[in-house]
Amino acid sequence: MRCEIDRVLLNETLSNILTVLPSRTPSPDATVDVKLVVKEHRLLLLATDGETFLEIRLPLEQAAEDGIAIVNARKLAELVNALETESVSFYTEGNNLRMDTRKTRTVLLCAAPADFPQLKELPEGTHFEFPLSTLHELYEACGFAVAKDELRQALTGINWEINNNETRMVSTDGSRLAFAARRGSYPCKLRAILPPKLFALLPRAGETISISADPTHLSFRTDNTFIFCPQIAGPYPDYERVLPKRYPARAVLVRDEFI
Repeated sequence: MRCEIDRVLLNETLSNILTVLPSRTPSPDATVDVKLVVKEHRLLLLATDGETFLEIRLPLEQAAEDGIAIVNARKLAELVNALETESVSFYTEGNNLRMDTRKTRTVLLCAAPADFPQLKELPEGTHFEFPLSTLHELYEACGFAVAKDELRQALTGINWEINNNETRMVSTDGSRLAFAARRGSYPCKLRAILPPKLFALLPRAGETISISADPTHLSFRTDNTFIFCPQIAGPYPDYERVLPKRYPARAVLVRDEFI
């Protein structure tokens, strides 16, 4: 494996990679490593906490040699973040990954490729395109009310529903409830409880995202990002029982003064 990549782009990508890694003692299926793959003139970075998989693809402008290297993600991120050069060169030598710049040379020990967790089977159920900005808007309106107490597992996620003419998200921690909806024309019906971690991994750029869903998992794909995650087990509480059916009084406030 051999490649050269823009340091700022790599640094930003590694920050996203760290988001998916386990923050506590990992489960047997988790890893603290990142898998680097040079393939088809792209650098692929893969990471997982044992349940959620993230793959980010970066274009390579310079000549490259295909190959694989698996190294400690946090160590690599720290090293890249400390650099002040415009680009970073990687190449494998035996069981080591060498990282060179004009001023520094660093060696990282590689793990065996067989030790990196394999991606589970992709969802084979519903497939559709969805506006990426709508996903972010709905979560930003509801994410604050997600429960932190794992005793009621369904409440630790975001309830997402799609009908033909409306999509909505709901979250509640038992004492407060957040609800957001967007009208539109949507290609399918879906109900899933999403892990909040997902929204930190979704890209911001782009108009739509390809989504696949089955009863237990979801995948999200753009040209440069792929995410595979489990659905949180339900059922989600019947939130509609506490939503007002009509509004007998209404007030209009100046937003800045109200805040």
